[in-house]
Amino acid sequence: MKKSITKQARRTITTAISPYDILEMLLHDRGIEDLSTYLQPPHPDSIEEALWNTEHDQGSLNSFFELLKKVRESKGTIVIYGDYDADGITSTTILWKAFNEMGFRVFPYIPNRKTEGYGFSHKGIDHVCEVYSPALVLAVDHGIVAKEHVSYFREKRIPVVIIDHHQKDPDNYPDNALYLFYSTEYSAAALSYLAARRIYAYLRDSGQLTPMQAVLVKKLLSADLLALAALGLVADVIPLIGGARSVAYHGLKAFSRISMPGLKTLCAISGVVRKELRSYEVGYYLAPRLNAFGRIGEALDGVRLLCSPNSHMAERFGAMAQDLNKKRQILVESAMKSIEETVHESASFIVALGEEWEEGILGLIAGKLVSAYGKPAIALTKGEKGYKASGRSAPGFAMTKFLRSLPVSFASIGGHDGACGLTISIDEYPRLLETLSQSEIVINPPKVSADLDIPFSHITHSLFEVLQKMAPFGAGNPDPLFFSQSTLHAIKSFGKTSQHLIYSFRDGYNDFLDIIHFNAQASPLRSKNGESCGVFFYGG
Repeated sequence: MKKSITKQARRTITTAISPYDILEMLLHDRGIEDLSTYLQPPHPDSIEEALWNTEHDQGSLNSFFELLKKVRESKGTIVIYGDYDADGITSTTILWKAFNEMGFRVFPYIPNRKTEGYGFSHKGIDHVCEVYSPALVLAVDHGIVAKEHVSYFREKRIPVVIIDHHQKDPDNYPDNALYLFYSTEYSAAALSYLAARRIYAYLRDSGQLTPMQAVLVKKLLSADLLALAALGLVADVIPLIGGARSVAYHGLKAFSRISMPGLKTLCAISGVVRKELRSYEVGYYLAPRLNAFGRIGEALDGVRLLCSPNSHMAERFGAMAQDLNKKRQILVESAMKSIEETVHESASFIVALGEEWEEGILGLIAGKLVSAYGKPAIALTKGEKGYKASGRSAPGFAMTKFLRSLPVSFASIGGHDGACGLTISIDEYPRLLETLSQSEIVINPPKVSADLDIPFSHITHSLFEVLQKMAPFGAGNPDPLFFSQSTLHAIKSFGKTSQHLIYSFRDGYNDFLDIIHFNAQASPLRSKNGESCGVFFYGG
């Protein structure tokens, strides 16, 4: 989504102040009142109890715990029925690892994107029941609109517990599930982590774990599983505020203590060598490699990578992740080269149909269309039963809610404000195009004002270090944006073929700032030497 950045900053600094003064200004202007909680978020163990009293009463939770006790004693099977994106893969891994180490017989299952689609399906349910004969099914990262499928499980006398964060649909709300761990403020991985903590506490306190099991699971919850929760949270672009900020803050730090061979391998193949990770590294290096499994491979292989018992197996699945990620990049690049031939543009929406596109890259294509056109976008491809699609929204527009309100018959639809997945028949597709063309949605590009108008002399390493106290950055907690009015002093090239550029700027206080542009084809600046221009830069 293109942003309109105004040259007006919220504040202008003209005097010498310390980095901590700048930090205080930023926090004040963002409306952060509880500074201690923001700068030192509490551990996620402090938010569990408040979370589990929203959807079901305590009696339902007790029924779930009693069932766990019976399943464990009878050596019954639990199936973790997950989803094929990074949040779903990490959710499935967290729960499988926790239940396995607590002595349960547990199997992960993630449906095939092409043959089964998202979430529950009769085909997937029949397969799970035939192969595993589960005594309990946990749906993770889906299920909040699966009332019919929960009923199908109940017909087979199999209880279902749902862990989900997507938008509800009142007509399909699964009030027939045994229990729901539900909140839209977290990702499924974060909810799965919090659920695992709660389940562990119950089993430990009721004497159902051996001392060795209790110690091992406690260690996992303090490191690897917490790191996985942060990975899924950041990958799903959840606003990093409140409890979600706590999970991200402590989870990113937990990467310095991980011991699971698969998680270590994922970091290694991604080129991430820092012990404590930043949200940027998770979102742009780790998550795409996990997502590649579900996009054009088998998502369950992503779980196998993370759960690998030794480095040899982890390296094998790590190499697979690298290959799939490269293939995914090639497929998206190929699709975008001919995208204009497939685009239907209306005043409010962009729709693109590529009958040969891989289903797994539709969301990436839709995201690129949003960036290019500044409008919500839907990318479709031909599936076994009509067209399958992924949509990406523009900021401030509730896409899934809007599409559900249209007089169009979708075979299935689900998602949240920022993204959706849907299936529509070939016969119904023209009606969707016509309806969208007649829809009037006013979406203005978000205007972003710089946090501070700041002299170059204040841009120091000390300021950068102090600003890291605001991390983790991401949705809901963006990097600080600074602005300086300056003059373009010079542009110089360097490198073997002069492929890099250095821009030298001078502000009104006669201080200089050099900015390097690597592998520049040509200078993108319209300003000439000596002309006035504004410089925007992030400080996170």
